Amino acid sequence: MMRYSLRKDANQAAIVEGLRAVGATIKVLHVPGDLLVGYQERNYLLEVKRQKTRGRKTMSTPEQLKFQREWRGQYAIVYTLVEALEVIGARAKW
Repeated sequence: MMRYSLRKDANQAAIVEGLRAVGATIKVLHVPGDLLVGYQERNYLLEVKRQKTRGRKTMSTPEQLKFQREWRGQYAIVYTLVEALEVIGARAKW
């Protein structure tokens, strides 16, 4: 059985807020990704990661890497709201 960390990355709230601002609906998940996003009749599975200090980004867990290898649907890792908007094909409204 796979185990996943339930800790949210600090930037997740800002990404959720920004996605909602462009009209997306969000379901916060914990497995296998962080966010299920509905936008313009399409669904997107996003894994939110945060950038660490000194430019290093957080790494995927072994369970996340396994999921990434095996999943045949859409799945994206995002670090910023801009990246999340690009994945769903939206533009910021600010």
